[in-house]
Order: sequence, then C-alpha cells, then structure tokens
Amino acid sequence: MNKKFIIFTIAVSILLLSCGSRELNKELTEQKPDTYPTRSILHFMHGEIYRSSGNYTHANLEYQRALEYDTSATILGAIAESYRQLGKNQLARDYFEKALQLDPDAAGARQHLADLYVKESRFEKAIPLLHQLLEKEPENITFHRRLAEAYRKIKDYDASLKMLNNMIELRPDIPWSYIFAAEVMFEDDRIADASAYLEKAISLVPPNDDLYEFWIRALYEKNDRQKIRKVLRSWIKTQPDRPGPYLMYADFQFQRGNIDSAGQVLSMISDRWQEDSRISYFQGIRAMSDNEKDSVMFYFKRADSFPDAGRELYHDYGMWFWEQGEFEAAEYIAGRAITRFGPEARWLHMKALIKKQQGYPEESEKLFLELLKENPGNTGAKEDLANVYLEYGKGDLADSLYSELLKENPENMRYTQQLCFYTCTA
Repeated sequence: MNKKFIIFTIAVSILLLSCGSRELNKELTEQKPDTYPTRSILHFMHGEIYRSSGNYTHANLEYQRALEYDTSATILGAIAESYRQLGKNQLARDYFEKALQLDPDAAGARQHLADLYVKESRFEKAIPLLHQLLEKEPENITFHRRLAEAYRKIKDYDASLKMLNNMIELRPDIPWSYIFAAEVMFEDDRIADASAYLEKAISLVPPNDDLYEFWIRALYEKNDRQKIRKVLRSWIKTQPDRPGPYLMYADFQFQRGNIDSAGQVLSMISDRWQEDSRISYFQGIRAMSDNEKDSVMFYFKRADSFPDAGRELYHDYGMWFWEQGEFEAAEYIAGRAITRFGPEARWLHMKALIKKQQGYPEESEKLFLELLKENPGNTGAKEDLANVYLEYGKGDLADSLYSELLKENPENMRYTQQLCFYTCTA
C-alpha cells in the first residue's frame, strides 16, 4: 500500500466521523428543543440590574416586557417588590397575590404580602399567611412575633399569648417576649397575671425605671404587698432618677409603723423636694410623729405651693392639727383647700365643726347651710347642724332637721332617740 493511498484513507475516515458527529448533534438538538423564552430572561435580567441600582421605575418596565414572553411567579414577585419600594403598596399587594396564585409555594411573596396586610391593618388576612410561613419554619421567632402582634391587634389575646409562650419556650433569653406578654395581660385586664412575666424580663435586662413601675403596678393589682416592698427595695438600690419609688417605699414604711425607716428613705431625696409635692408631704408626716408642729406647718406650706398638690395633703394635715387642738391651723388648711378645690363638702364641714368647737355657732351654722345648699342629701352635715342647734338652744330647728332625717332614714334609731330626747325635755 503506497503512501498516497494511506493518506487518502485517513482523510475519508475523518470526514465520515465529522459527518456522523454532526448528525448526532442534530438529533440531540431535535430531541431537546430550547423551551426557555430567551427574550423574557434578557428583559428580566435587565430589570434586576435596574432594581439593584435603585431605579425601580425602569426595572418595572423591563419586568413588564419580560411578561410579554413569559408569565412566572418570579417576574410577578419582582414587579411587586419594585412597586413596594416605590411606595405603591396597593399595586405591590395585587402582584404578590397574583404570584401566590401562580405558585402557592412562593414563600417570599407570601411573606411580603403578609407584611403589606399588616401595614394596611388587615390582620385577619395576614394571620393565615403567617401561619403558613410558620408551618414551613416552626422555630422562626420572627413569625411567632408577627403573629402575636397581629392577634393582639384584633384583641384575640389568648392566641397572642400562645404565640408569645411559644417564643419563650424556643428562646427563653429574649426579654421582649415577656414584656410583650405583660402588655397583652394589661390590655386583657389581667394585670395581676403580668407580674410573673415582668419579673422574668427584669432579670434579663439592665435596671429600667419603666419596667419596675410596670411591675409594681401589676403587683398592686395582685395585692402582693410583701413582694411590692421587696421590689421597691431593689428599685431604690438602682438609684432611680424619679422620686416615685422612694415615696412609695416611704409610704409602705409609714403604714407599717416603721417611722425611722421611712425617714431614712426620705433623706435620700430631701434635696430634691422641688421635683414633687409628695416629698414635702411625707416629710411633714415624719414630723408629725415627733409632734413638731412648726415643722409640720412648714412642710404643709411648701407642699401647698405646688400646683398639683393633692387633696390628701389638706385632709391629713388639717385633721392632724384639729386633733392636736390647733384649731386656727386646721381652719387655715381647710381655707387653703377651699381656695384650691372650691367649696367642697368636706372642707366646709371641717370648717363648720371647727367654728363650733371654737365657740362660734353662727359661723358654724352659716357654713353648714352653705354646704347643704349644694349638697341637700348630706345626712352627716344635717345631723351635725342639728347638734349645733341643740347645743345652742335652737330646739325647734333641731327638731325639724331630725324629723327630716328620720323620714329619709326611718330605720335609724339614733334619729328617733334624738327626736324623742328633744320632745321629752322640751
């Protein structure tokens, strides 16, 4: 076999192999035709480029062109997300809904749609979507939290607490869950039950005046006075900025008769008396225990200078001076109360009785009549005025008042006895 024949044979073989390869490739190509809409992909990619640069308007133009060649949940979701970024929430919602209709497993569209429903306060529509998300990710704390918030908004407090308790079980180290649960308890008028959640929250976060105050409120509802004292002690150790906890603790000590302990707490804020009228009020209560009349009056006047001084200031100080036989001081305090709160029955009654004890029956009668003019059903004032009439020889007027009282209260034997006493001695 000569050399030329060998070369020719090799060339023909290569040509045949080449033709065979082309036929095979052609066959494979025919078996697997290209099903991907290339133009849709190109427009979608251009849209993604625009969206990544923040140009959502042009992105949506490209996405809409992509829809002309292909309809998919991915494209619909991208359009919805662009509308959401542009603040067009209604259009975003519409496209997210279409994406979910096309692909019920599109988790991204479901999550965005749930967020939009929450933003629109359509919690009843958001809740099923959030539950679907939670089924896929049962340990997702975010979905638990959003469900708890949504249930709270529609006032389904039991369902909200269930979500929060699930969160606590999954992540007991997150204080937010306990605080949120306590707030739900407050809204559901189960304030006392909130205390356990708040106790746990405070153990997880740095000392916080608002949380302590929240906890104290819950304990008051629970009527756990022992725990209140304990919590107040802990709160004071944090040196809170507000005087409230010091004053509450001092009040507890006064109630238990621990005068010195109350005084020690008050000494911590004595230089802050301008912040709260109750500081001077309690300092005066402390001075009463030592019968320091001048100091008591000093603290009264200082507390009285505050525009928000409460009625207890005038009642407690007026009664104390009255019981001490300091009638002028007691009358002065009653007068200050009338100036501040108007001629309320309690202050007129106090002044009337003080005038009677001072030996001024006419002034006492005048004050009682003023009181009864505005409060004709005040039986205590009628009885005391009748006693004034009896004591100063106006038996007919006393008889009239006792007869009136007896008609109003026929079962009250005291009025019968008083009327009989007058009639029998007349």
